[in-house]
Amino acid sequence: MIIEMSTRYIHEEGAEIHEVHSFVVHEDYNKIIPFYADIALIFVKEPIKFGARKKKALLASNDDWMKKTNNDIVAIGWGLTKYGGQISKLGLLRTNLRYVARRKCEKLHKLKLTDDMFCLYGDGSRDTCKGDSGGGVVWNRTVIGIVSHGEGCAKKNKPSIYISVSFYRKWIEKTVTEFFKVYCS
Repeated sequence: MIIEMSTRYIHEEGAEIHEVHSFVVHEDYNKIIPFYADIALIFVKEPIKFGARKKKALLASNDDWMKKTNNDIVAIGWGLTKYGGQISKLGLLRTNLRYVARRKCEKLHKLKLTDDMFCLYGDGSRDTCKGDSGGGVVWNRTVIGIVSHGEGCAKKNKPSIYISVSFYRKWIEKTVTEFFKVYCS
């Protein structure tokens, strides 16, 4: 398995290639409800060299952003541009979404979300879609979430569901620490 970096398009010529050393899927994935603990970490064999086109991401340590923001959340991905459509010919895309309160999202979807989930909405015109899952959700240069799932794409009154990075912050730190103890000491 490989990871391509510094690209705008999937399988772009000149992409920086990193071989995957291993990956860890959360041990509770899908245990409580579908998509619960929808998070995994990928470890590469060689260090990534950061620069102008690749920067380290800050990971959210709390959910304070939910109180401070509305329309300035950015989701990024190479997924479909509409439900049943094609992958974008423009390459990597981004879209601005707004936070939807948990109770409102649960009511709109007629389901109970777990504490690790939150909802974002693009007013029925913008959204993440199939192929974007696992991509980052950023606010104020901080990764706050991971694209998880939804009911179609950009459906009216159907916010998509994301996984909270801050909810899993301790799991991320523990998993990275364990990796370093085993493979980097």
